[in-house]
Amino acid sequence: MGDHVEFKRLVEEGHVNPRSEEAKDPYIGASPVYWASKQGQLHILKYLLEEKKCDVMGKNAHGDAPLHGAALGGSIDVMRYLVTRKGCDPMCRGWNGRTPLHCACRNGHLAAAKYLIVELGIYASCRDDFDSTPIHAAAQFGTLEVTKYLVEEERCDVMIKNKSGGDALCVAAFGGKLNIVQYLIQERKCDPMTRGIYGRHPIHFACGYGHLNLVKYFADELNVDPSCKDAQNSTPLHLAAQFGTLELVKYLSEDKKCDVMCRGQYGRTPLHYACLNKDATIVIYLVDQQDVDPSCRDADDSTPLHISAQQGTIEIVRYLVEEKGCSLTCNDKYKKTPLEAAAVNGKLTSVRYLISKGGDPYYKGDNGRVSLHWACQSGSVEVVRYLIEEVGMDPLCRDNDDVTTLHTAAHCGQVGVVKLLVDEFHCDPLTKDKWGTFL
Repeated sequence: MGDHVEFKRLVEEGHVNPRSEEAKDPYIGASPVYWASKQGQLHILKYLLEEKKCDVMGKNAHGDAPLHGAALGGSIDVMRYLVTRKGCDPMCRGWNGRTPLHCACRNGHLAAAKYLIVELGIYASCRDDFDSTPIHAAAQFGTLEVTKYLVEEERCDVMIKNKSGGDALCVAAFGGKLNIVQYLIQERKCDPMTRGIYGRHPIHFACGYGHLNLVKYFADELNVDPSCKDAQNSTPLHLAAQFGTLELVKYLSEDKKCDVMCRGQYGRTPLHYACLNKDATIVIYLVDQQDVDPSCRDADDSTPLHISAQQGTIEIVRYLVEEKGCSLTCNDKYKKTPLEAAAVNGKLTSVRYLISKGGDPYYKGDNGRVSLHWACQSGSVEVVRYLIEEVGMDPLCRDNDDVTTLHTAAHCGQVGVVKLLVDEFHCDPLTKDKWGTFL
């Protein structure tokens, strides 16, 4: 795109039709006009709009127009041309209702932000569809320079919240912007214990995205309680285990002595959350070095093996079964074994492995359902086929209410499984259950 002579040659010789769908990139559906705008290629942009009559308002798959692209790229010349010469609306709405000002602030383009605010009169606290303002965009994704400009010169309110309840400090912690976090707390006197979505504090957001330097700043320098809870009873350690890094989990458990058996939402421990995260290194660390019970249960009586099986994380499943001897027959609150948890989530690798280790596919759990019922509920054609063809399960098996696998699949709207059972395994769609109901 940068070589405008070569680009024009390709267009003029008929190799590229800049107005066609084929000319759009395959990732975000952006046209050549959008990319010329974003990259600040004014010569190419003028050629496309004035000579080739391309659409100046053509949006990409995210809903952003060329003016948004120019703002993301920080090109004032392109923005000025699009607004003054081509009539583009400087308040046009793009992805999630964002304006060009949101885009300029997001990417840290101070001069572009000033142009939009000072010369075009754009409201510095305009909101997108999530009620996020440019200060949110700057604090989470942008630069300290833009953040300071919005706060100090445009008097933007750092305490204003978006629809998720997040203010500038929450989103800065979310984005890992230590210098912006320090500025907001030290110079703007923002409360480090402010709350955002789910009642989370900034330290929760920092943990959830693995920002160790920020977590240390909150815990070591500001003395924020590293075991503080959000509205769902989750501590920073829960979020670090679910979304963060091993290094962060080690810091909280070793340096800050956080309780590795603390109970969060649904009574889950950090180990349960690490299994949700599919992070074997955190799972192994918590069990082997922190002596967490590998068979601990949450409020639904689910064990780490239930969760890792339903996630399809075979490395963790194998570790829990082979190295820690976790039971294959343990039931959760709903009488599901780890095998059934894997089946109801359509995880073929977990199903295969657990059966190979002695998991009973014929075990009757909730209301007499076997693993094939759960697989049909999941809609996984490959798991259903495996259980019938390789394990040898009866495709017509019934639960305590005479509900068949076909009833289950149909009730759950799993068309692919219904077709498989009827067309390949010849299940009778007129078969009735205990109440005389058929499909």
